[in-house]
Amino acid sequence: MSLADKLAKGRVFLSFLRYIGCPFCRARIHELNARKAEVAKAGGSILVVLESTPKRVVEYSTKNGISIPILSDREKKVFALYGVERGSATMLLKPRVLAGTVRLTLRGFMHGMPGGDELQLPADFIIGKNGRVELAHYGTDPTDSLPVDLAIAALRGK
Repeated sequence: MSLADKLAKGRVFLSFLRYIGCPFCRARIHELNARKAEVAKAGGSILVVLESTPKRVVEYSTKNGISIPILSDREKKVFALYGVERGSATMLLKPRVLAGTVRLTLRGFMHGMPGGDELQLPADFIIGKNGRVELAHYGTDPTDSLPVDLAIAALRGK
């Protein structure tokens, strides 16, 4: 499913992540999947973009019951279109990133096979039905994604 297909049906909560093996990305995918009904009730749908191969996305989604659409952008063309940048190696040493890695590992979100750029930053957008960006959040490190509650409020117009 493309972004255009999603926009034809309404507003979109567009989330850029690194790759399937990233513990922060895995946790975020599970969170978004679990909250897709709330997002739909607020008038939106979810679309995730990451660097993993389509095969890896399908394998992970099937194995973990993920039903939200995940698009593979191996060449990072969509990342570039939305201005989603890379961070620096020092961001991985931030206390909140290190603590988050430990916390997620203990919750079962282990670091998997690398499948993308370890320094890729996350970003989230609310895209209006007209294709315009209504809200943009550019992460400063792998832990920094737009809280889903704020995305839902934005979709509701609050």
